[in-house]
Amino acid sequence: MFNLVLINGCGGAGKDTAGRLLLQTLPHCALLDIKALAQTNPWKFDEYHLGLANAALIVRNYFEAGFPTVVFTGGLSSQERLDFLQSLLPPGSRPLYVWIDVPKQLRDPRRVLRNRDEADKVQYLDTVDAVFTDPGDLSVDGGKYLRIDAEKLSPADVIARIQAELSKDC
Repeated sequence: MFNLVLINGCGGAGKDTAGRLLLQTLPHCALLDIKALAQTNPWKFDEYHLGLANAALIVRNYFEAGFPTVVFTGGLSSQERLDFLQSLLPPGSRPLYVWIDVPKQLRDPRRVLRNRDEADKVQYLDTVDAVFTDPGDLSVDGGKYLRIDAEKLSPADVIARIQAELSKDC
């Protein structure tokens, strides 16, 4: 059974929404958001090792506390980052890596509307997209890769696809 759901996608794809919905629907699970685990001052736009190292420790803690599933959103937009995280995970971790694919013309208005931080400002959208790009199919050690074309899907439809994949492995 997959015990770690890694939800990723470009800005505005619905990672946080999917994570919150999975937290509500999966029994006895935990939710981590990479943004909350990598906040530093000064903040470095391209620094991810600290956030992923923090995430791996928290994933381990949740597993040891008896949570069978941990949902982790963001931060894994490359094979290098995924490999780094996987090198830190406890033995037996079975990740389901999910890439939520939504076209830029649909993502940009979402980001501007949410106005969460500077990265959601119109003048920075292209800069952020140049750094956090679609990595293509990734190799998931001991797990599985799932790409969801969410252009015409509701958040509930995206969750249904993730849950269907989770139930296949039970």
